[in-house]
Amino acid sequence: YLLTAVLQATKSSNELPAEGDDFDYYSSFQGFQDVMAIEGRRCLHLMQSLMKHQNVKGNIAHSKQGVDFEEKLDILIDSNDQLLERVV
Repeated sequence: YLLTAVLQATKSSNELPAEGDDFDYYSSFQGFQDVMAIEGRRCLHLMQSLMKHQNVKGNIAHSKQGVDFEEKLDILIDSNDQLLERVV
């Protein structure tokens, strides 16, 4: 079941317009911007739930307003490092 879900998620993400394709065109519409913002928050909350479930330190979804992409990426990298340290 998990593999099927991952494959479906990958397929769905590949169908989204990429930057440079039609993304610029679609992002000029408020409806598209709203959907992308909602889905972005949803992804962050899902990642936060996974981190909490695995007892990984970090707060990627509930961070203060204005946290930029680089800071969220650092949190994600630190979380992955914590998980990989458990494997080794």
